[in-house]
This record gives sequence, structure tokens and C-alpha cells, in this order.
Amino acid sequence: MWNAIKNFWNNHELYTPVTEMTKADIENIINRIKEKDGYSQESLTCDNHSLELKKYFKAIKLFLYLVLAICSILGAIGPGKDFIVDYLKNKKVKEAVINLNKVAENMYFYENAPIVALNTIEKSLYLDNENIDTIYLKTFIESMLSVEQIKNLDRPYNEKELIDAQTAFSNADFILKSKEDEYFGKAYLIKAQTYFALNENNKALEEIEKAIKIEEENNFSKEDEIFYKIRKATILIESEKYDDAEELLNQLEKTPNDNKNIKNIYLWLGINSNEKALRAKNIEDKIKFNQEAKNYFEKSIQNDEKFHIAMMNLGNIYAYSNDGDNSNNVDDFKKAEEQYKKILSIRPNQKETYYYLGKLYGSIDNYEKAELYFKKALEQDENYFSANLWLGKAYFEMENYQEALNYLNKALALKPNSEAYFMIGEIHQKSKNYQEAIKNYLEVEVSLISSETDNSYYKFRSFLNRADISIELKDFENAKSFLEDAYNSNESLDSNYYKIYFKYYKATNNYNMALDSINKAVLVANKQKDSLILDKAMYLFENNKNNEALEEIKILKNSKIEKKGLFEKILKFEYKLYRNLNNGEMQNKILQEIKKYDPNFI
Repeated sequence: MWNAIKNFWNNHELYTPVTEMTKADIENIINRIKEKDGYSQESLTCDNHSLELKKYFKAIKLFLYLVLAICSILGAIGPGKDFIVDYLKNKKVKEAVINLNKVAENMYFYENAPIVALNTIEKSLYLDNENIDTIYLKTFIESMLSVEQIKNLDRPYNEKELIDAQTAFSNADFILKSKEDEYFGKAYLIKAQTYFALNENNKALEEIEKAIKIEEENNFSKEDEIFYKIRKATILIESEKYDDAEELLNQLEKTPNDNKNIKNIYLWLGINSNEKALRAKNIEDKIKFNQEAKNYFEKSIQNDEKFHIAMMNLGNIYAYSNDGDNSNNVDDFKKAEEQYKKILSIRPNQKETYYYLGKLYGSIDNYEKAELYFKKALEQDENYFSANLWLGKAYFEMENYQEALNYLNKALALKPNSEAYFMIGEIHQKSKNYQEAIKNYLEVEVSLISSETDNSYYKFRSFLNRADISIELKDFENAKSFLEDAYNSNESLDSNYYKIYFKYYKATNNYNMALDSINKAVLVANKQKDSLILDKAMYLFENNKNNEALEEIKILKNSKIEKKGLFEKILKFEYKLYRNLNNGEMQNKILQEIKKYDPNFI
């Protein structure tokens, strides 16, 4: 019988696949064999012992075939079917979860998109809400996002934000206690970033070293190790250890096959150079470090044309850095504006970009546009300290002092002992309420002791403004004393310093020293240079140096002037200058240009 079944199996086409056969199908096959071959029990008897043995082995072989067929049948129609379906489904779910987690990691680590990463993780948890890898990854990214937001605050953190920091520490301990050592590096990174956000840089360095050591010793992920080392460099930069940061980043730049991290390496090399430029004591070093920073930011963007953080830093370099070259200020303005608007096309309604656009337009005295962008920033976050502060400054420049005070007082409430005191002092000084102004400037000095905020620059400026008030009051002895305090404050001697000295020598009728001071102010200035050259020309005019004043005006008119209203001021001064030079023809020509700005000018 077994041989007959095998022959039938081999010689007949089976229209029903094995995996779809039922028990009835198999019985039907056996009956058809009986009818065809005249099956009888007697025909299976054989006297030959070897033949029986041979048939015995064939029967066993065929039996195994039948067992396989029955198993296939059960897999298709019985409990085995559910098992196979579940197995295949679970396999697909597991693969999907792994892929989604990889996407989430990539969005966080390399695309600087933590919110997108968390949205991806939610999809992963929807497929499998008990996957421990997904839970750890979510815990890591949520913790990092919360403390990074604390670090990016421009004001003291509140109670909720402090709880977020404590929660991040707790999450790191949860991961460490899980004994999942492949996540230990991420746990130590959470701790490092939390200490960093709380301005405890030494503790942050200790924790980031643990994260790096875990990766180096276990060889878990070379890319994670590089990422942790980049984070270490950011802490070094914050700690003003610029040479150490540069050395580490240069080593990472030479790491082979690291296309994912290279944009961040260039970004932080640029930030490091920019910090060195800000602290440089001479113009040559400022120019050198500024150029380095630009080059690094441009390299970073070349590696990722949508890298908004590099774009923002490049925009800031063009907008605010002192490159020693006044001739390209308009070009710099346009390049900065271009970077900021690119960011908004990639990440609409980003409050920092609106804020920087506001400062950019404020730098050219276009305070109406500055007001617009500062308000857009505040629409995203009404507690944005810097936007409140500089909107107050814009209203101050527009001489809307009440609105200026409203926003500056809001800034002061968000960040006590801040530079808002200085700007409120300027309003009082402008209103000739000198005693109130001095009280505010004293608050700036005291805040260096009572606050963690570094207001050293505004302390420097407060000395200058108190010198300015003393000059107005003809108290030249105190004016000189405050100027000496400013000199000894270890801040770079910028154009504001030399401009106040110019006013001092001008008020004390020291022509040569006044001219020397305004020349120094022009030399170290960048964005204020045009205004200072006009001040110099007017001073020459006051001292009957008409031809020399005219030369300064020609220099000004040959440069690109972007400051709102400045070109009109130049023309009106030039009109007076040609009147003194008895040049009626040029006077009439200038008059026609003035009327384009002020039709009622006579």
C-alpha cells in the first residue's frame, strides 16, 4: 500500500496544494489508489525477507511524507495556521518597530528634530507598547529635549522647568538601574546635559566622560561616541576652554566615514571661533576669528543645506560681528537677512529667528520693522525675555517711552538683575531724569554680585553713561573717573568708549584729543561707523574745517548706507556745508535730493 501511495503521488498531478489539503482529501487519494490497482491485503505479502525490509523502509519514508503533509494541513486550517500567521505578523511588527526607532534616532541625533523623533516613537509604541528599546529611547529623547529647552532659556528657569531637570536625573537613574548597558551612555549623557543646563559645567564634564568611556570600552556605537565627544566640546566652549574644545573638534573632524556628524563638528568649530572673536582684544584677532567662524558655518551648511542652527549662527556673524571692513555692511545685512528667512522657510514661526530679524532691522534704525518681528517672536512665547527687552529698546529709539518701559519692566520681571535696568536707565537719561538713571546704572553693577547673569558688558556701558551724564552736568572730574572705571573693567574698548571720550574732550575744548578720540571710535567701529564719520564731519565743520568735513562726507556718500534716515541727515548737513563754502550750484543740487525725503525742507 505504501509503495502504491508513493507511486500515485509521484505519477499524478495534485490539483490541491499540500498546505490546503484536508483529512478527507487524503482519504480520497487512498480510495482512488485502491480502485485503480485492485488493492488487496494479500498482494502485499512477500516471501522474500529482503523485499519486506525494503518495503518497510519505503513505508517509513512515505509515512514521514504524510506527517509533513498533515502538519501542512493543520498549519493551513487548524491551530497551526493561527500560530504561523501570528509568527509572521509579529516578525513584521518587530521589523517595523526597529526601523521606526532607527528613524527616531536619526531625527534626534543628526537632523536636530526631537519633536519629529518623538512623533516617530509614538508610532513605534502604537505597534508595540511593551518594546523596552522603544521605551528607553523615548525616555532618553524626552529627557534631553526638556533639559535642552532649559539650557536655551534666556531667563532664569521656573519651578516647572526645575522639576523637568529633576525628572531628567530620575530618568537617567531608571535607565542605569535597568542593567541594559547599551543604554548607559545615553543615561550619562542625560545627566551631563542636565548639569550643563543648570550651569554646573564641571559636573557635566564628569558625566559626559562616563558616557564616552562606556562607548569606548564596549564598542557599542562609533557614531554615538563621536556625538558624546561633540557634546563634551560644547561644555568646554561654555567653560571658556576654547583651545581644548578646538583640539577635540579637530580630532573628530579627521575621523573617517563620519558624514552624519561632520556638520555638527563644523558648527561647533564655528561657534568656538566666534566666541574667541567676541573676546579678542584687538581688531586683527577679531577679523581672523570671525572669518574662521564664517568658513566653518558655511562648511556645515554645505554638508546639510537645511541645517537651521548653522544658518542662524552664520546670519548672526554677518549681522553683528566686527570684521573691520565697513564697505560691505550692506552686503552683510542682506546675507544675514537671507539666512534668517531661509530658516523661516524650513522652520516657520521659530521665535529665535523672528528675534534676530528684529535685532537686524534695529541695527539699521528701522525700528518699525524691528517692532514687527519682536512682536512675532512674542506671539510664539510671551515670556521670551530677549524679545521683550529689545522691543522695549525699539520703542525707546522711536521715543515712545511709555511703551518702552512697559516691555522693559516685563523683561525685568522675567529676569531680575538683568540688563533691563541699564535700558530703563537710558530712558531716564534721555528724559534728563539723571538721578533715576544713575540708580538704574548702580543696579547693573550690583547685579554682578547678586546674580549669576554676566552683566559685565552692561557694567562697562553704565560707567560710560554715567560719564556722559557727568559731561552733561559739566562735572568733568567725575566724568574722567567713570571713563577710567570703564577702562579698568576688562571689556574691549569699543566705539562707545571712544565716543564718550570724544564728547569729553569736545566739552573741555581739547580739539586734538577730541579728533583723536573720534578717529579711534571710527577705527574700531563696524555697524556704527557711518554715524561716527558723520559726527566727525560735523565736528570739523564746527571748527571751521569745511574742506576736511567735505572729504569725510564724500567718503560717506561713496559707501553703501543702509541705516534708515542716515542718508537724509548726511544730505542736510552737506547742504549747510556747501552754504558755508558759498557753492550755490551744489547747494541747489543737494536741495533737490533732500526734497525726495523731506518735501517741506527749506
